Amino acid sequence: MEKVLLFYYLPLSMLGLGVFAFDKWRALYRRRRVSERSLLLLSTIGAWPGAWLGIVLFRHKSAKRVFLFQFAIGILLHCAITIAIWRYLLR
Repeated sequence: MEKVLLFYYLPLSMLGLGVFAFDKWRALYRRRRVSERSLLLLSTIGAWPGAWLGIVLFRHKSAKRVFLFQFAIGILLHCAITIAIWRYLLR
């Protein structure tokens, strides 16, 4: 379990934080942005801890309730899939 956390969630979380920081930077300088769909997909595949940190630290997308709702659904979906894999395939 510790290896999964180290080799899957840590790099993905760092990537999520980086992408949210990059998108915030692009927003501040009115440049082409990372799509919300990409941010949500990245979060759903496991980068949500770092993405959540990016939302909190940079106040990025924190005012968009629809995005936050979709983000929460993505976390729940990721957790459900992870539990199903853990319970039925890795036992």
